[in-house]
Amino acid sequence: MKFLQIYKKIIVIIMVCTLTLFYVVMTNYFISDINSKLDYISDHPYKVAYEISKIRARISEKNAYLPILLSQKRNNISDIEEALFYSQNENNKAMLRLEKIYSGNYDDIVFLKKALDGLDKAILNSLAVYKQNRTDTVKVMEIFDNEVEPQRKDVAIAVQNIIDSANGRVMYIKNETDVKSKNAVIYAAVMGLLIFILTGYSLWGEYIENIELKRQKNILLDALKSADKANAAKRNFLSRVSHEIRTPMNAIIGMTTIAVSSLDDKKIISDCLEKIGFASKHLLMLINDVLDMSKIEDGKMRVNSELFNFKEWLRALKEIIISETKPKEQSFEIIVSDFDEELLEGDSLRLSQILINILSNATKFTPQGGSVKLHIKKLRKEGDKIWVRFVIEDNGIGMSEDFLEHLYEPFEQADRSGGKGTGLGMAITKNMVILMGGMINVQSHLGEGTVFIVDLPFTVSRTSEAGDSVVNKNIVSYRVGSEEKAAAQSKGFDFTGFRVLVAEDNEINMEVLTIMLESVGFEATTAINGNEALIMYLEHEPYTYAAILMDVQMPVMDGYKATREIRGSGKNDASSIPIIALTANAFDEDVTESYLAGMNEHMSKPIDFKALFKLLDKILNLSLIHI
Repeated sequence: MKFLQIYKKIIVIIMVCTLTLFYVVMTNYFISDINSKLDYISDHPYKVAYEISKIRARISEKNAYLPILLSQKRNNISDIEEALFYSQNENNKAMLRLEKIYSGNYDDIVFLKKALDGLDKAILNSLAVYKQNRTDTVKVMEIFDNEVEPQRKDVAIAVQNIIDSANGRVMYIKNETDVKSKNAVIYAAVMGLLIFILTGYSLWGEYIENIELKRQKNILLDALKSADKANAAKRNFLSRVSHEIRTPMNAIIGMTTIAVSSLDDKKIISDCLEKIGFASKHLLMLINDVLDMSKIEDGKMRVNSELFNFKEWLRALKEIIISETKPKEQSFEIIVSDFDEELLEGDSLRLSQILINILSNATKFTPQGGSVKLHIKKLRKEGDKIWVRFVIEDNGIGMSEDFLEHLYEPFEQADRSGGKGTGLGMAITKNMVILMGGMINVQSHLGEGTVFIVDLPFTVSRTSEAGDSVVNKNIVSYRVGSEEKAAAQSKGFDFTGFRVLVAEDNEINMEVLTIMLESVGFEATTAINGNEALIMYLEHEPYTYAAILMDVQMPVMDGYKATREIRGSGKNDASSIPIIALTANAFDEDVTESYLAGMNEHMSKPIDFKALFKLLDKILNLSLIHI
């Protein structure tokens, strides 16, 4: 191990030295490149000299104007004027170019321009005098000597100043750059040496502290993994809670809509209200789970000690569980042994929550015709303190060993067909057991059922009569409603002749959807999961269905996979058939996932049917009739 560390250290040092050498070489390369560019800049006097030479040539032409004026030719005046104006324009252009390329003192440009303007003005003045009196050559000569010649000399001085200044400026920059280039080489060498020394020092210090750093790194990585896992679990929990809450909400709103449209039919209204009641209780259960978990995490959950009649409490518990086992034709048996105490002091509400939660899971994950048993017996008695053991046994689908390790963790839920929930039930149950001073254990194997063992302490009451007021006052009950019918009517839309495929695993939601779709003329074909919807789509001719309304969370095959299978089926309408997600998944990432799966639109439950019909009307290119 030590040899490996030394070997790595040598590799790092060689790499740093190589990088240092590379830095020096590249620095010299860039310095050379800068010098080549500066050499190019040194050509600057040539460009300036080129413009100045043209100005000088035009000045020489102007010196020839005097003999031309004195030649006594009649037509030479207009020619001279034209030439003067042309020369003046060219000089102005040259001055503009000089202003852009000249890097010396700007006053030199100003002086040259002033001298050129003065020269042009003096020559034009001499020309004006000659035009007035062509025989007065003496006066013309005086103007040339007294005005033109001094301005010409000023122009020559200004031109030379510009050339000298430009050459001097560029040479100064070049000399300064040469000095900086040498300093840059020295700087690169010194920096390379410093990098080498500091890197060696850093590697030595890293070697000394390596063991401690690795230990701290592992601690941080473990903490990060735990935090990531907790965040992922909470995100999953929030998504699941949103879905579970929106499902009964959709049933409540849908049944309300049906009841409003059937005010004259008391039977339908009665059925709708009963379903609304069941869905409301389910929603309340979900909310209570979330609130209970919040109280537990905040340390605010308390255990009350109240007198209750154990036999009557047990009778009420039996009625609650039977209402859940009866629809699945399951047998439920309570076996009480070596227990004759009737009045106990304890928290009957928490006891009910613990056992109802475990027993409800047992019925939920036990197949049709299965068996659920509750064994109750006294473990021991110490004075007025009694320990009671509750054993819940089922022959259901069981749980894997991997999941058992996380059974009591918040937000955890096994992927077991047949049940949905928030993933908080067992976490709440265990915390309640601990709060009551008890213990809970579980034994389970996949396909072999599950056995929960709950040991709880109670105080035996010496009171002779408990009174009815203590019976059942804290017991929580919940039952699942049976299949029911509903009717609805939405006025203003007419989709007669259109057929839609509806994929929904919730019976009530399917009923609401079907009735509402049929009320506006649709012919609705239903599927209880994504796989069934896919099969129905593939078995029919293309364009049989005008649209597909797809739930997302369904057994066997979810809506995302079903949509991808439809899009990739190769049928003529596979890419064009409208697929709309109707789901209780309402987060932004859920909407994005729907689009990525190939769905055209995403609508969250509870369903706004007016919005749905407007959307279908738009997709099917029908004339929208406002409600």
